[in-house]
Amino acid sequence: MIPALKNDQSLQESIPQGLLDQKYEHILFIRKATVNDKEEIVLASEYSLYFFTSKTFSKQLQVRLSFTWDKIKSINLPDSSTIILTYIEKELKILHKDAVQMFYSILLHLKSIFIPSEMPQVEINVKQPTGITPNSSPMLSRYIYLARKNNIEIAANALTALKEGSVLVRKSEEKHKQIELDLSLFPGIQNQMYIYLKTAEIEPSIQKIIIPKTGKPKPWTSLVPHFQSNDTVDGVICKEIISEDFIEVVEAISNNSKSKINSFTFQDTSFTEDSLISIINLIKIKNIDSISILSSIEAPQFEKLAPHFADQSIKLSSLNNY
Repeated sequence: MIPALKNDQSLQESIPQGLLDQKYEHILFIRKATVNDKEEIVLASEYSLYFFTSKTFSKQLQVRLSFTWDKIKSINLPDSSTIILTYIEKELKILHKDAVQMFYSILLHLKSIFIPSEMPQVEINVKQPTGITPNSSPMLSRYIYLARKNNIEIAANALTALKEGSVLVRKSEEKHKQIELDLSLFPGIQNQMYIYLKTAEIEPSIQKIIIPKTGKPKPWTSLVPHFQSNDTVDGVICKEIISEDFIEVVEAISNNSKSKINSFTFQDTSFTEDSLISIINLIKIKNIDSISILSSIEAPQFEKLAPHFADQSIKLSSLNNY
């Protein structure tokens, strides 16, 4: 983290009541600054960037412009007193003596809520000050941001699980350690699994994800965006029912050139007749070399799959059915 910027108490008291979520939107900094040659007040929170003007005879600040962090296209620090950022197609030039600290306060926060592909373009021409360390709980920050962005209620139990790291299961296999994300340890998994998966993308050390049963009729469709873009996870353990919409996940993995997924384990689940074609297509994916089916398939279903497994036997290094 960057050493905290001291904020003017009178400025904070002038913020319109109800503008910030007091529970989940903490202030990074608030400063009087020159913005595009006009005197304004700049407030950076964990969720948005705000620009205020003050009207004569009014103690309350007036919001001129505000936007969430994902709207920023670029952010630059050309010198020690200037921040230049691009918001959509507009450029904002912020002048302040604390510009370096303000810039790094923003940058570190962006890195705690966005994965590299989501980050704005960054240019820095000033040496980084000492005493700056990364956010120690990026999954927590990203979860809060994504939940608010998607109008999903923030689950207090999820915050606790993320703070404590209890959703990450560390295992030692042979000569290397492995980190698994067990989604069953999150609360409200039926409605928030996609957000939890998106949250976990900021932790590249997660190698396997465990997908639990949710009871939803089409549980896989909402997870497709994750599999379309993920480039860190190498294994999936499925306890969710394999329904016909699982084919969408298979197609997402097949079309994701950066996917590292090479193994699937189906454990204590079940397959619908219509979903068997998904498994046939799954074993044809180039990178998939290990499939395990544990207490999940009936003998007649396995007989339908067996010829396809035989066709891919040269490619598959591990095929288990227990």
